[in-house]
Amino acid sequence: MQSKAKTPKEYIDSLPADRKKPMGELRKVIKKNLSKEYSETMAYGMLMYCVPLKIYPAGYHCDPTLPLGYMSLASLLFANQQSNSQTFLMAVLKNTSRLCTKIGLYGTLDKNY
Repeated sequence: MQSKAKTPKEYIDSLPADRKKPMGELRKVIKKNLSKEYSETMAYGMLMYCVPLKIYPAGYHCDPTLPLGYMSLASLLFANQQSNSQTFLMAVLKNTSRLCTKIGLYGTLDKNY
């Protein structure tokens, strides 16, 4: 089920008690280590870390009005009551370093990619 939270804090606060602390800790680690140029928002019912339109005006290729997503974080509860946390990395692609250089974020990612 997708979260209806409007803000990252609201998302974390809405999680079941056994998920709040681990997701909150993971969020802190991500925010501490991700370049300050990335923004944190909500998208598709998940926490989303993206390249703001002011840095990359071309935006997301499917909808240029949306910022370019880099990473999402979600805590999921399935119909069979199994739950897990998932991280989705969208920019781990062949041309990541070229894209990051183009939008001025090269050096903010691990250079081993």
